[in-house]
Amino acid sequence: MKKTRRTRETKQMVQTAIWLPREMHERLKKVRGDRAMAEEIRRRVQESFVAETHDEKTRDLLNGIENLATGAIAIDGAWHQDPYLFKVFRVGVDTLLTYFEPKMTPAAQAEAEKHFSVFNPDDPPEIHGRLFAHSFISDLKKAKG
Repeated sequence: MKKTRRTRETKQMVQTAIWLPREMHERLKKVRGDRAMAEEIRRRVQESFVAETHDEKTRDLLNGIENLATGAIAIDGAWHQDPYLFKVFRVGVDTLLTYFEPKMTPAAQAEAEKHFSVFNPDDPPEIHGRLFAHSFISDLKKAKG
């Protein structure tokens, strides 16, 4: 006799069952905070899809930044708590950005000029970078309440 499966579905959601290694389950329980286990798993799966949308160089840069934040400099503390480690981290990130900086060639200049329809060509890139960063910080503050 064949066993029938019961799953609940809505228009937006499908119920599934997954097996997790015990250690992973324990780690999820520790980090989920006030969220339900299923919500934490959904959030993490969604983040993995977002990460896949980045091009290879962006993934490499983000991996480098994560390595700086959680790797060698984190041995003695957290970059966001210790002023010295923050400076180490900032120099590390700047070094990574320098490594990935595209060279200005005539073709690159022509490509940059395409942005003039969005950006004021008289403004230095620092202005727009700060605007984007402040917008992100504002959204982050709103999300964290």
